[in-house]
Amino acid sequence: TAIGADNTLPNVDCFKIVTKGMGASFIATNGNTYRVEGESVNTSHLISDGGTSFVESSTEEVAATSGQKCLAHVDSGSYFEIPFYVDETSTSLTMTCRLSKYEAINVNDNYSVYVDSTKVAWADTTQTLGRADGNDWHNWKLCTLSATTLAKGTHTFKFSFDNNGANVDYISFAFAAVTEA
Repeated sequence: TAIGADNTLPNVDCFKIVTKGMGASFIATNGNTYRVEGESVNTSHLISDGGTSFVESSTEEVAATSGQKCLAHVDSGSYFEIPFYVDETSTSLTMTCRLSKYEAINVNDNYSVYVDSTKVAWADTTQTLGRADGNDWHNWKLCTLSATTLAKGTHTFKFSFDNNGANVDYISFAFAAVTEA
């Protein structure tokens, strides 16, 4: 897609953020969705589960990861943060994390998400990760968080691996205008 003379991107409804581990910072506007790849997050607060790298690649079609890479080999007690700036007076944010795990575990009991130090609830507190259909770790689930309202300014998303590690393909951030009742 070509950038217009007024610096607009026509017909774009999702921006993919590739940051090479620099924290994945972005400026958000209403009506847009931003995706941060798991392999692009800052790894300075991650603990290894024994793997040699936090980025895992797979050419297997069954992996179905975006870009054939993901954040992997993360142990409990780890977290990563993604700073972002909201360029609107008031905006609603819905977040979706694409996660996988070999063992069957409950998402709500094992992972926490915070926006500006406030814990955000998982939309489905009964959702589980885990092996399905005989595959290994290629069992991706979309785990959505309840919407939260943000004011204009700088914010921080924090994903915490409280009790288990997981593979992270991406996190998407969908922004929408808040309407006054």
